[in-house]
Amino acid sequence: MVARNRGAAYVGVIWFVFALILLFGALAGVAIQASQAGEVEEGKKRAEEEARKAEEKRDELDRQLVTLAGVVGFQEPDSAVLYPRVEAAKEALENLRSAFPTITAEVKTLRDSLPRILEAYRARGEKIANLETDARRFQSEVKAAQDGLASTTRQKDEEIQRLRKSLDDANAKTANQVAELDQRVQGLRQQNRELDQQAREARTASEKKEIELRRDIAAKQARIYEQGKKLEPIAKEPDRPDGRIVSVSETLPMAFVDIGAKHRLQRGVRFEVRDGARPARVKAWAEVAEVERDQAQVRVYDVADRFDPVVKGDLITNPLYDPNSEKFAVLLGRFAGRLNKPQVAMLLSDVGVKVQEKVDRTTDFVVLGAPEEAELTGEGKPLNETEEYRKAEEYGCQIVPLRRVEAFFKF
Repeated sequence: MVARNRGAAYVGVIWFVFALILLFGALAGVAIQASQAGEVEEGKKRAEEEARKAEEKRDELDRQLVTLAGVVGFQEPDSAVLYPRVEAAKEALENLRSAFPTITAEVKTLRDSLPRILEAYRARGEKIANLETDARRFQSEVKAAQDGLASTTRQKDEEIQRLRKSLDDANAKTANQVAELDQRVQGLRQQNRELDQQAREARTASEKKEIELRRDIAAKQARIYEQGKKLEPIAKEPDRPDGRIVSVSETLPMAFVDIGAKHRLQRGVRFEVRDGARPARVKAWAEVAEVERDQAQVRVYDVADRFDPVVKGDLITNPLYDPNSEKFAVLLGRFAGRLNKPQVAMLLSDVGVKVQEKVDRTTDFVVLGAPEEAELTGEGKPLNETEEYRKAEEYGCQIVPLRRVEAFFKF
C-alpha cells in the first residue's frame, strides 16, 4: 500500500514538473513573440523615417532642379514640373561650338564654355571699339576734307566769277574772232576723232598681224623640233629640270617660267615646282595658262607649305615633257576609267611624246595601267613579268604609273 502511494506521488511530481516546463516554455514563447514584435515595430519606424528622409531629399533635389531650370533654362515643355532638358542643353553646347571656334571638343560643359564666350565677346567688343575709333577718325578726316573742299570751292567760284566777267568783256569786243575760233576748233576736233579712229584701226590690224606672225613662228618652231630625230640612245634623266621660275606675282598665284612656244610648250601642261636649292623637295604644282615665244605664264596651286612659297629660281619638271626632242613611250597593261589608251596617247602627243606599240632601244618610258586594272595582262601573267616590262628594265626605260601621267595633265 505504501509502495503504491509512493508510485502515485512520484507520478504526480513528474506531471507537475512537466506542467512547469510547459508553463515556462509558453512564457518564453510569449516573451520571444513580444520581443520580435518590438523589433518589427522598431524596424517599421526606422523604415518610415528613412522613407521620410528620402522623400525630403527627393523634394530638395526637385527644388534644386526647378531652380537650376530657372537659371539655365532648357525645361521640358510638356512636363508638369519644369526640369531642365539634358538633350536641349547638349544641343545648345553644340550650337555654341559652331558659333565660337574657341569652344573646342575638350570643352564638355556649358560652365566651361562661358569663359571662352566672354573672351570672344570681349575680343569682339575691343574690335568694335577699335572700328568705332577708326570710324570717328575717318569722320573727322572726311569733315576736314569737306571743309577744305568747301573753301576751295568758294575760291574757285570767286575765280570763276572773275574769269566770267573778263570773258564777257572779251566776248563783247571779239565776238567774231571767237566764232571763227570755235569753227576751227570743231574742225580740229573732227580731224582728231578721225585720226584716233584710224590709229585704233591701224593698231588693231597690227596686233592681229603680230598674233598671226607669232602663231606662225610658234607653229614653225614646233614643226622644226618635231622633225628632229634621235641619232643615238641617250642616258635618261627623269629628274632633270625643264625650266626655272623667273618671276612670281606678289598678289596672285601666278608666275612666269623661262620656256615657251619655241620649247614646244602648250597650255594645260603641268609641272612640279621644286626647291632651287633642294631639287628633291616638291614645293607646289604649276599649270601653263598662257604661252609666249620665250616664256609662259603659269598658275601655281597645291603649295605644300604656305610659309615656303614659290620664289624666283625654283625649278619646274615634268618627266613626260622634253623641250628639245621627241620622246617615245609604250602603254603597257589595261586602261579604263577616266583615261583609255587613245586618250593617254593624245595627251602624250600634246607634249611631243609618240606612243609606240613595242618597247625598243628608242623607248624613253613605259606608262603602266591603273593598279586595280593592270594586275594581270590578257596573257594571265603579272604585269612585271611580261616580256615588254623586262625589255623596258633592260633598256633603262623610266616606268611611269598612270596616276603620275594624270597628275601632269588637265583634262
